[in-house]
Amino acid sequence: MMTQPQLEALVDVLALAVCAEVCLLMDEDGLRSLALVRRQWKSDQNRRQYIDGALELGRELVSSDEQMADFVAQRASVFVTASAQKEVCEVLARILAGTQREAQDHDFYSLFVQSLPLSKKSRDG
Repeated sequence: MMTQPQLEALVDVLALAVCAEVCLLMDEDGLRSLALVRRQWKSDQNRRQYIDGALELGRELVSSDEQMADFVAQRASVFVTASAQKEVCEVLARILAGTQREAQDHDFYSLFVQSLPLSKKSRDG
């Protein structure tokens, strides 16, 4: 089960994917109604307002590949344990799997996985 900061990071990454039209099976309403988010949301901040803010930010970030990559790396940084990384990768892969290619072959998925802290450690040293 994800922590609230991890759940928020997942929402942020999915919002960016929706705005970048990477996630073709999920639109903005689909993100708002995602069962995982609905079940696990534990913040005082309203879930719908948080998602709307994430979508607004996502729309701003899609104009720059560099800003998108930086944002994905920043949000991926909250998944510090191997189990948390496995869980988020499984969720992201499931959501992206309906696109025209396997999630693991997807540039957006690859960017996220490469941004995870344990992935960086294995690459860097």
